[in-house]
Amino acid sequence: MPIKYSFTPRELINTYNRKVMTKVAEVFESSPCRDEIVLEDCGSWLIQGAWVDRCGFYMTIRLAPLDKHREAVQEEGRRIIGKFLDVFTGRKASGTTYEGQEGYLEGGRVTVYVETSSHSIGD
Repeated sequence: MPIKYSFTPRELINTYNRKVMTKVAEVFESSPCRDEIVLEDCGSWLIQGAWVDRCGFYMTIRLAPLDKHREAVQEEGRRIIGKFLDVFTGRKASGTTYEGQEGYLEGGRVTVYVETSSHSIGD
């Protein structure tokens, strides 16, 4: 399980973190269902292994309780997740992991992790 670091104003000083958060904001701003899909968390993550550390970014969303049954909202949630993944296209994003997707249609949280870097002890 990764260690998650939610974006705070301090992390937004970092240019790359700020670009990621700006892109996430643009994805939600352009969504016709932005009031029905809740952005719960966004930030960076780290897994420290014995020999290799892996890190990247994550986003957690959920469907609003009163709108979770609407097909348009469900589809838009999937589109938002796809747009989040598109933010990292061409930036050495090497893996994607989903957590909680089995409860998505019941209003559960879905967290998407994108691995953008790994470092071994010898690096």
